[in-house]
Amino acid sequence: MKGQYETAIEDCTEAIELDPDNVSAYLCRGLAYEKLGQSDQAIEDYETVLGLDPKNKDAKKALREIRKN
Repeated sequence: MKGQYETAIEDCTEAIELDPDNVSAYLCRGLAYEKLGQSDQAIEDYETVLGLDPKNKDAKKALREIRKN
C-alpha cells in the first residue's frame, strides 16, 4: 500500500505542476500524505485547497480530522 500512496503523491505533484489550481490533485495528495503519516504535508495541501476553494467541504473535514489526532 505504501508504494501506491507514494505513486499517488508523484502523480498529483505532476498534475499540480501542470495546473497549480488543481483542487482535486491537492486533495488527493493530501490524503496520500495523511495515509503515510506525513501530517504536516497533508495539512499544507488541505490548506492550499481552502485557499483556492474556501468552501471546500472535503478539505475542511480532512483538516478537522487530522487536527483531532
